[in-house]
Amino acid sequence: MQVALSLNALKKREHEEKSSAAAPTRPSYWKPENHVDEKSALRVENWQPRISHLMLGKERNESIRPSRKIVKVTHAAGVAIMRYVEEAKMYGNIRDSKIKQQQQQQMAGSNNTRPRGEDGDDDPDSALLPKDSMSNPVFLRAHWEQVVLKEWPKSNTRSKWLEALKDLEESLDSAIQDVIHG
Repeated sequence: MQVALSLNALKKREHEEKSSAAAPTRPSYWKPENHVDEKSALRVENWQPRISHLMLGKERNESIRPSRKIVKVTHAAGVAIMRYVEEAKMYGNIRDSKIKQQQQQQMAGSNNTRPRGEDGDDDPDSALLPKDSMSNPVFLRAHWEQVVLKEWPKSNTRSKWLEALKDLEESLDSAIQDVIHG
């Protein structure tokens, strides 16, 4: 039987008991023990075959080793991508809301006849329009050219994001050329 003489000794003893009975942790890629097991899902050779059809340079003949190039995405580029997507969604939602409001006004002004097309109706032009701006390449290109390339350089933070995106674009272009020209 142990007797603790002070409150600090009790706290220390409690802390030692908790730390000695630590809960098991989740698998981590960075732990060396996860790379010992040949069947570990954290080893690249175990998951790469499942995604090889998504990688650049996949040849038809499996006996020829496909050429691959790994492009490193820096932290700055990752942040820039997330910020770009968030901003594009915001501008896209604003645009979609305006379009929806205009369509509702047109429908109200035309005796509630709605344009036909996407819902299996007859108007072929409305069937070609994407349901939202984020899937509209024309909107995304316009956003890139009119907002990102013109407005982002005016801000210190956004200009760093733009620089990171341009660096990533160069890396991707280089990797694509390496794969194409082998």
